[in-house]
Amino acid sequence: MILDQIGNLSYYYSIHPLLKTVDAFLKTKDWQKEAPGKYDIPGTGAWVSLQEVDAHPQKNATAEFHKKYIDLQYVLCGNEMMGWSTLNSLPNNIPFQEKNDCGLIPNAVIDSWIQVKPGFFAIFQPSDVHAPCCGNGFIRKIVVKIPA
Repeated sequence: MILDQIGNLSYYYSIHPLLKTVDAFLKTKDWQKEAPGKYDIPGTGAWVSLQEVDAHPQKNATAEFHKKYIDLQYVLCGNEMMGWSTLNSLPNNIPFQEKNDCGLIPNAVIDSWIQVKPGFFAIFQPSDVHAPCCGNGFIRKIVVKIPA
């Protein structure tokens, strides 16, 4: 897992060949004014999901993990608490939806909670379990799905 300010995304270009393209695409729009929805990043297999959610308490967290995609989660508005655990710490029999590339773990035990403020991003690799959208109040965020 990586946590940093969005202006520092270029420091991480070496961890995935599409991060430079993702960074350039994120700079093409005023995301505060765009409508929630899906925005494809042409020619990459990656896309942006612009979301608006009401945060839920950490005690009600459902954790998730992915096998085919890396999540770059960038908070635009609100203060989000994101949970993190390593996939290796979980049982092997968690149901996984191949079609949606998602395994869900209700009431997961979370190893660490991280506050992600506006202007910050977190990157979750397929080895990371994460519990998004926790905290209090309204959150507007970008989730970039990047082929692993």
